[in-house]
Amino acid sequence: METLTIIRLVGYVLLGIGGGYLGSLLLGRCAASRFFTSRRRMAIAGGLVGICVTVATGSAYMAAGPPLAPLATINQLDNALAAAADQPVAVVFYAEWCPPSRKMLRVTQPLARDLADQTHVYRVNVDEAMSLRKRFGIRSVPTVVYFQSGSEVDRTIGLVGRPHLQERLVKMIAIAATVSPKPDVTKE
Repeated sequence: METLTIIRLVGYVLLGIGGGYLGSLLLGRCAASRFFTSRRRMAIAGGLVGICVTVATGSAYMAAGPPLAPLATINQLDNALAAAADQPVAVVFYAEWCPPSRKMLRVTQPLARDLADQTHVYRVNVDEAMSLRKRFGIRSVPTVVYFQSGSEVDRTIGLVGRPHLQERLVKMIAIAATVSPKPDVTKE
């Protein structure tokens, strides 16, 4: 896991517990119930609310899937393309400071998880990988470059939705299946 991801997850946990405790304090002050007369009970109620918020946040985070594998050098990209063989590869060029780029990564992560056995999806931070940015002439982010058999076949510039990305990847998967069909191994 990346450091930034761990920091965000810990922040969500602390925010959930703190918010739950403050919420229970406010609830305890406003409610005319004997349950909240004890500070210990307020702390327990706050902790429970915080745990519920943390679980909800954590499950939403896990639904997005693990972050995409980063590429930082030309050699890493060449190795990734060689390892993919005939499977399609999509590379998302993004920048941390760009809100559409961050949204594109959030859209791409679950798609990459769903198509993990048929395609490979990577990410490239254009601020950290200037050599890759120059090699592919990336002038705006987000940009998704699609590769088939190690060669660039298409690209998408700007923020697009999951259906658009999925349609392109599924077409590339179908092309890869027709170009190099898997041998049929049946036991007689």
